[in-house]
Amino acid sequence: MIKTELQELVRLAHALYNQTLYSKDEAHIFQAWWALLQDLDPDHVRQKILDISMQSKYMPTPGAVRLSIKKALIPDCPPGPHEFWAYLQEVRNNRNNGTHQITRKEVAEHPCVQKCIQQVGATVAFGLITNGDRAWVLEAYTEITGAFMALRLTVVESNA
Repeated sequence: MIKTELQELVRLAHALYNQTLYSKDEAHIFQAWWALLQDLDPDHVRQKILDISMQSKYMPTPGAVRLSIKKALIPDCPPGPHEFWAYLQEVRNNRNNGTHQITRKEVAEHPCVQKCIQQVGATVAFGLITNGDRAWVLEAYTEITGAFMALRLTVVESNA
């Protein structure tokens, strides 16, 4: 990517979110975006900014754009915390109701999900109900997924 392409992308992001890009701030903003996105393909960055703009009402940071692009390139990206919690609740509800619903295989069999359930204990994990339970198990899950993703990102991307 060259600097003029990056400047166009930053202006596009600001326009999509109806944000004013003041001329006195441009140099600092361009520098921040350049530091994180300079090695990426401008077409990928443009598409990711457009995708994010259709899903989020808040303008993404350059770091969020970079991580989103990198996660899309990782084939075994872990499910999000909300997917993990939904999976735990689905299994608990199925057990309590005596029903069987098909759970997405990529969530149920992901190594991060399995590791978290193993660390917490299956009996405990599938019995969690309260908001406190949710916060506790999602904190554990976030630590596991953070370590999992750190193995797949370069030093620059993990800010180590």
